[in-house]
Amino acid sequence: MAELSKELYNKLLLADTCKEVEELLKAGGREDVPAQEVWEQVQQRRAQDGVELSLDELADVAGGSMAPDRDWMENGCAATVEDGSDCWGTDGGCNTCHFNYTNMPYMYCAKCGRYTARNLYTSDTPIWHSVNKCRYCGEYKCDAHGKVIDYPQLYLNPDTDTQESYRRVVLRGETPQAKSLAHYRGDRADRDEIADTPAGCVRVVTLGNRRDFELVLRCLMAAKDGPLTPIPASQGAAMLTVFNWPRIHAHLALYPEEERAAEFKRFTAVRENYIDMLVLLSRGPYSHVDATAVGETEEEWLGHSDTIRRFHELTHVICRRLYPGDVAPVRDELAADAVGLVAAYGCFDPETEKLFLGIRDGRYVCGRLGNYTDTPEAITGAVCAALERIRAMIENQTGTEPFRLIPALMQAADIRETKTQTRRNTP
Repeated sequence: MAELSKELYNKLLLADTCKEVEELLKAGGREDVPAQEVWEQVQQRRAQDGVELSLDELADVAGGSMAPDRDWMENGCAATVEDGSDCWGTDGGCNTCHFNYTNMPYMYCAKCGRYTARNLYTSDTPIWHSVNKCRYCGEYKCDAHGKVIDYPQLYLNPDTDTQESYRRVVLRGETPQAKSLAHYRGDRADRDEIADTPAGCVRVVTLGNRRDFELVLRCLMAAKDGPLTPIPASQGAAMLTVFNWPRIHAHLALYPEEERAAEFKRFTAVRENYIDMLVLLSRGPYSHVDATAVGETEEEWLGHSDTIRRFHELTHVICRRLYPGDVAPVRDELAADAVGLVAAYGCFDPETEKLFLGIRDGRYVCGRLGNYTDTPEAITGAVCAALERIRAMIENQTGTEPFRLIPALMQAADIRETKTQTRRNTP
């Protein structure tokens, strides 16, 4: 094909007629190129390779905007071949390429049923202040309490509200009497995003203020465990399943009143329709370990801690989705930490992992291992042996993408723990 810009070349590959090729060449300032010749070559290319484009070609056709700051509200989906089009609103999800957008598509519009943008932030504390707008019908909703759209129990204060109050909101879908978020402080590091994993996408919320992290975690667990459940200082993240009553209400609003009872039963018969998987992350030193203990500056250790924590929790998401009936808390923690360490450093150091777990000189002294078992001293030897197996396995697979290590880690980290060794409230 004649020398053409990559963007024009890829657009020509999508032409349906010779006339369309001629118009594209004219619009691209290449009227000197014979349209008939190009059309014949387009047909030959299709016969040889098919019409599916590479990710690079898709990016060019979509305006070359595979950069992470692409604005979905203005430019649409970067994986579709027509700028401004939207695979989210037609097939319910993107299966071609995955990355975060500015003003990301997130939830269905209650008015027209297509995807609407989320996270048009309006303050320095974006977790609590957001705007939702549908790019199709223009439905616009400004909400000063962005996260509470999905989880109204966050209006409740675990320091003052009872477990019964949480149960009414979480289990019955009642609206909290007071809608105040004065108990949260907010932080510039707060983030709400959709993360992609080999087992699908998951919502990830990062809270920069430690007190906010503990309050939100207690709120989301209060209906089951009570609002006064203490959060260990060594816990900096959680993977949660959360009722989304606003989604149920928005769905039922599309039906006449007389049909809603039956539709409620049908809709809630599918757990995924109303239960969210949510990853909640804090910021701070991983496992409450000081930077000096790992030989890094505070800034270096905070950056590595963020990476370890994120990959650790996403590993739990992958394991729960791919191995739903296979739960062994200590093994799962060792495997998740290993993935996080490989993501942060490119290798696995058993001594660093022992710092996280609270093991010194082969003995358990105090640390995260006690969060998962009532008998940490009894299993310390087995844990140390597992760490050496993990080290050897990872060294033999140097350069492997962290998440791809999970199947082998599930075996290397296995300490044959029993139910009597596992702490009863371990998630």
